[in-house]
Amino acid sequence: MWNRTDGPQKQGGDGFAQTTDATDQDTNLFANEGADSQVMASIARGMEFKGCLRYSGTVRIDGKMEGEIITDGTVLIGRGAVIFAQVQARKVLCLGQITGDILATEKVRFLAPAILTGSVTAPVVAMEEGVLFSGTLEMRQADQPSAKPTVVREAPRDRDRDALLLAHTGNGRAVAAS
Repeated sequence: MWNRTDGPQKQGGDGFAQTTDATDQDTNLFANEGADSQVMASIARGMEFKGCLRYSGTVRIDGKMEGEIITDGTVLIGRGAVIFAQVQARKVLCLGQITGDILATEKVRFLAPAILTGSVTAPVVAMEEGVLFSGTLEMRQADQPSAKPTVVREAPRDRDRDALLLAHTGNGRAVAAS
């Protein structure tokens, strides 16, 4: 009577609607991706949390979170999740929206329809087609120092080249003017 199914919403024999929501679909997807099966804690859809979430093991976030996530385990981010946080974890698997920086010691995987605005640092990063990413990506071991940015200087200008200005004539040909 209370069991959920993997199909679309349908009328059960008892007159109650049986549904499978995105959370159930995400659970199956996380399992298929090899995510740790035992979730130690979760922030469910409809819940909001502000602060520092520090734990050992796997946490699942389907609600809203603002602050910091620190773990030696896995962070699972469901498709309805909206996160404004700095994330430090062994693994991150994301279907939701993150604004912030991610530092993973093992891997980060983004599955559509994930949206990330921020930076990612991890030895392995995978993004599925359909993921939106705006930020920086650095693939390195978490304990390695960050690569120093290379300063690129502007090339010296060629005065002769700068002196040439192209103008179009009425017949469509370009001519050099000085």
